[in-house]
Amino acid sequence: MLNPDMFTSFAVCGTASLLGLGIMSAVRVDQSRTQYALTLYRWGFLFIATALGAALAPAERVSLVVQAVLGCVGMGVVLFGWASRQLQGRRTPPWVGLGMTSLTGLALWLGAWGLQGQGYVLVLDGVFTLITVLILVDQAWVILRGARVSYSEWVFLFLMAIHAMNWLILLIHALGELGPYPTHWLYGPAWWMPGCNVVISLLPLTTAAAVFSMINERLVAQLQTRALSDELTGALSRRGLRELGERMLMSLRRPATQMAVLMLDVDHFKRINDTYGHLVGDDVLRHLVNVIQDRLRDDALLARYGGEEFVVLLPIRQRHEAQIVAERLRHAIEATPAQTTAGLVKLSISVGVAFHRPDLTLEQTLAAADARLYEAKQAGRNQVVVDEAEEAAPTLPPSQEV
Repeated sequence: MLNPDMFTSFAVCGTASLLGLGIMSAVRVDQSRTQYALTLYRWGFLFIATALGAALAPAERVSLVVQAVLGCVGMGVVLFGWASRQLQGRRTPPWVGLGMTSLTGLALWLGAWGLQGQGYVLVLDGVFTLITVLILVDQAWVILRGARVSYSEWVFLFLMAIHAMNWLILLIHALGELGPYPTHWLYGPAWWMPGCNVVISLLPLTTAAAVFSMINERLVAQLQTRALSDELTGALSRRGLRELGERMLMSLRRPATQMAVLMLDVDHFKRINDTYGHLVGDDVLRHLVNVIQDRLRDDALLARYGGEEFVVLLPIRQRHEAQIVAERLRHAIEATPAQTTAGLVKLSISVGVAFHRPDLTLEQTLAAADARLYEAKQAGRNQVVVDEAEEAAPTLPPSQEV
């Protein structure tokens, strides 16, 4: 039976983290959001690789080294959670991510310095339980709300559930045990410790495999859509919108999932072309697509409908989500000037929102969204107009991820 001791688990964990770092370093992607997530994963693996130091520490200092290593590992796990949010399209402000990472390390190190015995063990188990449960809940919330959950996403959620369960078992056991504690400080019921050792050993490698699989699925999907993409902007072409849009409608089998259609238009685009020239206009359109794609979930489709007009097909569960997304996109475009050969060019967009119904064709829903876009432009531009019959959206901070 597989039953490694804890220091063997540390050695395997550290070595596997270096392997995971190599895997993440070998992946190359075009999308800035995914590249950002990969960078965070690399740092996470680097921090967790310090577990190798616990296995190599001299006997007289092993307890101290393990405490230092566990602080680094905690920071690495937080970085995994941050990277997973980024990969799934949920932005975390850098100051929040860095703050949470630093606070985790400080909590574990200060706990080791200021507490002894059960006090430190409770801090250790409590911090790791909180981190892993938060990652599990956050990722489940994002993934299970999507129109389709891939096999690799199910595997990733299963792995996060195993790690959360592991630390929860250790925390519950620590509440009633006063020690004495082993030098590696990970203390749990005898029946579970072999499982704990295996979980810690396989954390980096299984995470790397699941993340690599999710990224690979996205890359394959991107390759399949490039043949249907607009040459200038990289967004889907009108043909691509028809083909992939119809597939999206067929995949929306969950009763709770429906599709919103957002029709976007660059305000006063002709004035930009007349003032700066068509090459700058092309820069503006590429910038617009980059900003939108960087803020949409992977299950959404973005297409160039014609000229400066674009369409977003967005799976949603509640209709007010569509207006929230539209407002955040509008705000992002307004707050992010385009970097062009003529310098910075400020932009704004108007957005019309409609909702697909089973009794309508995709073209009919597009026409409805286009009519709402016309109303937005007639009302003064730089605003969102939703079908009047739909419910109003609650006000949320525009900085949140769409």
